[in-house]
Amino acid sequence: MIEYSREMFLEYYRSRKLRLDGRRAYEYREIVVRKGIIATAEGSGIARVGDTVVIAGVKIEYGDLFEEAKGNFVVNIDLSPIAHQTFVSGPPDERSIELSRVVDRGFRSAEVVALERLATEPKRGYTVYLDMYVLDYDGNAVDAAYLAGMAALLDMKIPKYTGETLDRSSYLEGSFIQNHIFSSTFAKIDDVIILDPTHSEMILAQSLVSIVVDSHGNIVGIQKSGEGSITRQELGEMIKIALKNRSDINKLLIGDTDAKG
Repeated sequence: MIEYSREMFLEYYRSRKLRLDGRRAYEYREIVVRKGIIATAEGSGIARVGDTVVIAGVKIEYGDLFEEAKGNFVVNIDLSPIAHQTFVSGPPDERSIELSRVVDRGFRSAEVVALERLATEPKRGYTVYLDMYVLDYDGNAVDAAYLAGMAALLDMKIPKYTGETLDRSSYLEGSFIQNHIFSSTFAKIDDVIILDPTHSEMILAQSLVSIVVDSHGNIVGIQKSGEGSITRQELGEMIKIALKNRSDINKLLIGDTDAKG
């Protein structure tokens, strides 16, 4: 990872209209998504956005529910210490907890999983655990996590409950996924707004904004961090770009192919 100053970034961008890695402002790095990569999981996926890699696995359990008529849905994301020198082993730190909350909020807001169908009796039913690990990191873990998590959920199978145990060799029929979501993360560096920031670009940014859209073109989540301000016009442009990305990313997930934004 190459570190550079804000002045160097801005001088280079303003003179060439290109970032230091050669990308245009609203250009993604190469995106690769795969489904069904963990044989022992009830669903799995992996996503690479540039040099950021996130792997996701689904585990299904049966038992008590938080709500009477809805299955449980739990997201956990671990920042593996092998991914970056700033990630440490041990209990989840604030970055890991915040990333888990952001991704969980997007899936819930869009009602991606049909949780009502996972409640089989009052206060009893299925729990979907979506566990993710950041294996390599060069910025923008949010978009990579949404892609990996969505891929794993699209690969998800629900084991049949026999009344005593889960039969992990026999599965319920039909899909329990009723929506797809994707995130587009932007960084604002001085007056320059860029899509899919690297780690070095995120360090320079005064603001970061992640916009989550679903497969129907709805905005289902907006998350801002940083102390810098975002104008209404700037937010509108970000939303326009996020919606423009929707079709290509949806094809990428459904088709299980490689793509570059």
